[in-house]
Amino acid sequence: MQKLKRNAILIFTLLIFFLGQSSHILKKYKIELNLKKGDSYKLEMVTSQDISQEVMGQSQNMKQTIAMVYLFEVMGGDKKVGYDIKITYDQLKFTQDGSMGKIEFDSQNPDEEVHPLAMGYSVLAGKSFNLKMDRIGKISQIEGIDKIMEDMLKRLENVNEEQKEELAKNLRQQFGNEALQANFDQMFGFYPEKPVKIGDSWSKQSKIKSGFALTLDNTWTLADVKNNEYLIEINSTCKTTDDSEPLKIQGAQITYNLEGTQKGTVTLEKSSGINKKGLLNQDFDGTVTMTGDMLPQPMSWPIILKSTINHKRLD
Repeated sequence: MQKLKRNAILIFTLLIFFLGQSSHILKKYKIELNLKKGDSYKLEMVTSQDISQEVMGQSQNMKQTIAMVYLFEVMGGDKKVGYDIKITYDQLKFTQDGSMGKIEFDSQNPDEEVHPLAMGYSVLAGKSFNLKMDRIGKISQIEGIDKIMEDMLKRLENVNEEQKEELAKNLRQQFGNEALQANFDQMFGFYPEKPVKIGDSWSKQSKIKSGFALTLDNTWTLADVKNNEYLIEINSTCKTTDDSEPLKIQGAQITYNLEGTQKGTVTLEKSSGINKKGLLNQDFDGTVTMTGDMLPQPMSWPIILKSTINHKRLD
């Protein structure tokens, strides 16, 4: 009788436990930004990229790292009308090591002369812009980038007109309004439009326009909820778009034909919806094609890109 009673208590305890677990799994969560005026935080984003190419039988490898610290300040708004957010480029580092030698820039310890490839980053240091964002991270307006671009173009005064036009176009592709909106869409564009439960997935297509243009078909999954955090898994397929503008360098036009995948996780603070940390791994391969008046015929060669994007909130 005593043994039967103990078994009954054990079964009842297990039943309560599994009911609790089921309740947790079936519960729907409204994942969104919940900010207020005066909120501020810093987010560090480090992009590391390994690029391998074989041009005319010669292997060319390059490593590139871009580290940025953004300061986010909520200037006003709420969940109903959206948020007015001021973003400042607080710190920047750029390193490239390859066939052109090593190029470095550090906004906290800048050299007197800045390499042209790092010039854009040198101008960004300390600059701010404003954007309007709704509760699910959709950006409707960006202000202040035109002034930043003007400052960048002023640095080209001593460059000859042909190079100046090419550099100006490349700077706009990399740092202009469209490129910036696409980059921040990657940073904030994963909030679901409706409540989701653990295991639910939602999808969205996005585009990146800095460097070479990419179309990403993204799928996010709410993997877990615990310790005041949402854990979201990311799986994407990526490819260059047919209407990508070629990169122009010294009279040559360079186009990319790439495909690949992007996988990783992002962790959000449950109470505020703020991005706390994340890691993305990107793998691309394809071909590069170069054309120009100085070439008797177009040149093509294979390319492999492997990238990691690591970000974390700095408290």
